[in-house]
Amino acid sequence: QYAPNTTQRLRWGGARTTKHYPRAVDRNRVKRRLREAVRPLLPSFHPGYDIVFLATNTGETRCSVEVIRRDIEHLARRALLLSL
Repeated sequence: QYAPNTTQRLRWGGARTTKHYPRAVDRNRVKRRLREAVRPLLPSFHPGYDIVFLATNTGETRCSVEVIRRDIEHLARRALLLSL
């Protein structure tokens, strides 16, 4: 999900629920993989948006960082949030 903000800075975060990830170790693993997947894309995002990545599928604990990065890049391009 994304929305414009008034700060002209990009703010982003990730949400992981105990419903989809009941174990803390899985929530932390998803958090680390999401952070590593987003990091190289941050300079390409347009500033002035708040972006929240929702991890809702238990498959993310087994996905590689590259697969998550490609998914994020694909969704950001569709939403016209990337400047690449």
